Amino acid sequence: ADWNANGYRLPTEGEWEYFARAGTTGPFSITASAYNSSTYIICTSGVLPALESVAWFCANSESTSHPVGSKASNPWGLKDVHGNVWEWCWDWWGGGYPSSSQTDYRGPSNGSHRVVRGGSWSSEPEYVRSGSRYYNNPGVPGDYGLGFRLLRSVN
Repeated sequence: ADWNANGYRLPTEGEWEYFARAGTTGPFSITASAYNSSTYIICTSGVLPALESVAWFCANSESTSHPVGSKASNPWGLKDVHGNVWEWCWDWWGGGYPSSSQTDYRGPSNGSHRVVRGGSWSSEPEYVRSGSRYYNNPGVPGDYGLGFRLLRSVN
């Protein structure tokens, strides 16, 4: 990536998590008091009403994606950071994070899979958390649970 380029790009994994969290520190950008060790994989409507207000996931999606922006926003006004579709990140998948403290971690310089974040309409609650991360092969077509969000650097 040319980090000095003037134009649109995918977010880094660090940027994605920063804007998804929107200054919060919990599992989601909203308070989901019913989210716990017995509800983190549940796909029953009504169990996690706070999460259902901001996310399309297995409990409320009816097994399909939905129009962007149809749920409430996070505290910074961004919509669909939890659920609906996994979002591509610029970073290559490198497995776990480094053990040392990182700011805007960018991952390895190459690889065969890219990081995806946010979960999708078919995901259990644990996968739509702000900190959840996964990967996918960008060369494989036809995965309808994937999307993207573009950023533009401010100069």
